[in-house]
Amino acid sequence: MDIGYAVVERFYPNQDYKAMTGMNQIKEIISLDYLLCSSCIQQFSEEDDQYIYRSGDFCDYDIFNHLDFLLSKIDNLDHKQILAVIREPIKAINDMKIPNFIFYGYDLIEDYTRRSVLTNCYGLYDPFFSKDISSFGLIEDYHKAKQIQNWLNKHKDAIYCTLWGVFRMET
Repeated sequence: MDIGYAVVERFYPNQDYKAMTGMNQIKEIISLDYLLCSSCIQQFSEEDDQYIYRSGDFCDYDIFNHLDFLLSKIDNLDHKQILAVIREPIKAINDMKIPNFIFYGYDLIEDYTRRSVLTNCYGLYDPFFSKDISSFGLIEDYHKAKQIQNWLNKHKDAIYCTLWGVFRMET
C-alpha cells in the first residue's frame, strides 16, 4: 500500500459546529478535508511532480509520496498536522506501523470536492453513522467504514466517496 503525506491546518470544532452537526463527541478533526483542515502547501514547483502521491487514477498536488520532501516545504508546524494517508486500503490498517505516526481511523472523502463526508457534508449527518464517528471525526473500524462508504455511494446520488486511512505524526 502506497503512503501519501500531507500537511494540513488543525481544526477544533466550536459549539456552532457541534450544534449544527449534532456530533458533540468531536474534540478535534484529523482529515484531508480541504475546508476544515486546509492544505498548508501553497506554492508548487516542477520538482514537486516527482513526489506527488498517485494512487490509481488519483493524484492531488498537495499530497506527497516522500515525507522528507514534504517536511522540506514547511517553515514551521504551528497549528499544523502532518498526516500519513492511504487511499482505499484493501484491508484494515489499524495495526500498521509507520515510524512517528499514530493511526487515528478512516475518513470518507468526497472525490470531487475533497470534503469529508463524515464531518463536512451538511445535510448528510445521519444517525446511521454519526454515532460511529470518533472524537477525531473518523471511523475507527475498517469494516464499519467500508459499510458506510458502500451505503453512501449506493444511496446518495451526488456523492462518490473514497476511503482513506489516516495517521498523524506525533513527535
